[in-house]
Amino acid sequence: MSDKAHPQDGNHHPHVVPLQLLIAVIVALFALTGITVMASWVDLGSMNVPVALLIATIKGSLVAAFFMHLRWDKPFNTIILLLSIGFLILFLGIAGIDTSENNASIDPTFSEEFMARQRASLAAEKRKEGATGSDLDVLYPGSHGGEHETSQADPRAEGLQKWALGIFAGPLPAKVPDPASNLGSPAKVALGKSLYFETRLSKSGKISCNSCHLLDKFGVDNEVTSPGHEGKRGERNSPTVFNAGFHASQFWDGREPDLEGQAKGPILNPIEMAMADEGAVLETLKGVPGYVKAFGEAYPGEAEPISYDNLAKAIAAFERTLVTPSPFDAFLAGKLDALSKDQLDGLELFKAQGCQTCHMGQSLGGMSFEKLGKVIPYETKDIGREAATKQAADRHLFKVPGLRNVVKTGPYLHDGSIADLGAVVKLMAKHQLDNSDLSDADAAKIVTFLESLTGTPDPATIAAPPPVQ
Repeated sequence: MSDKAHPQDGNHHPHVVPLQLLIAVIVALFALTGITVMASWVDLGSMNVPVALLIATIKGSLVAAFFMHLRWDKPFNTIILLLSIGFLILFLGIAGIDTSENNASIDPTFSEEFMARQRASLAAEKRKEGATGSDLDVLYPGSHGGEHETSQADPRAEGLQKWALGIFAGPLPAKVPDPASNLGSPAKVALGKSLYFETRLSKSGKISCNSCHLLDKFGVDNEVTSPGHEGKRGERNSPTVFNAGFHASQFWDGREPDLEGQAKGPILNPIEMAMADEGAVLETLKGVPGYVKAFGEAYPGEAEPISYDNLAKAIAAFERTLVTPSPFDAFLAGKLDALSKDQLDGLELFKAQGCQTCHMGQSLGGMSFEKLGKVIPYETKDIGREAATKQAADRHLFKVPGLRNVVKTGPYLHDGSIADLGAVVKLMAKHQLDNSDLSDADAAKIVTFLESLTGTPDPATIAAPPPVQ
């Protein structure tokens, strides 16, 4: 056989891939990548991840088979190798996004994890300015300790901490747990945040939820009562939205059982945001392309994602992220030196006076209704819960307010009639606990304890989003 039949020029290799096969593999990888992208736009429910993994397996097999036949000393083959690796990395990223979307729809803790990533990003920026410590230490200075240092703790601390755990149900979680009827997702929380700041949900186009419940003022406006449409004021003080999701009901009279119900009221209230009806609200939202897209992403698969119920669910999902851990939570978690001596003095007095009989649970209130003037009558024209229930037995009953961030959320009581927190403490001791002898000094000590309930709102959560266009 001649040399022409067996070339020996050093360029022959039995495993060099023909150009046509190279092109076929590249086209196949491109096609599968395109299919992956399109599949991520279609809600396949629980099949999203298996479909993505099937595509990954096919692509991985093609790439592996292709690698086995490459000749690495050829520049063209090296380029193809790098392109193939790039395709694989691109696929993994797309699959990760798809998995995230699936998690968002079925995992109620996903939005919590999403916010944790936001906190990590913000903490990294703070560290550039010289801050040190864990993410929580950086964002919530003084609120979270690392290891539980007990060597210098006040001798009373351990006993008070054990007592407090039994009354207040432990430290605040990262967010309010989602109800089964309204599982949170990043898309739903983001939509709810935009709606919370949306002034187009008011007749005047000037008022939003944030107008009366300012997130940069601990969820209140520090007004006696809040101005609404045309400057008209309601009859009751606006309570804070922070940690409100831990409450057993909403509004001073408890007329709504949850955040979803609460979110619907102010928009249609003629004194507050004054929209004519639900139809007017939906017409406004449907006229904004950004909201059409956002509702579709938050409620995939629904024939009519823009509905008044879905609006309320989105706002409620956002409000469940409005949680403010404080030094008291570090104390409950076992950091016995998280409270100062003066704050422990105040906690002892809080316990001794019996304040916890009403102010219980993780929000230190919001779990029951009490008559204002339970022991000694208190003058008020507001009939309280009777307005909602139409039951005479509920006259002058009001929801017990939560004490989280209370030193920042004055003025106080249902009518905002008292600006000084110490005065409110003395008033409660007299009218609710039959103790007219609480001194100014002891009231001040209780207020010092209440200062330990002040948390730091998450900067990522309270920052106003860009207007939806």
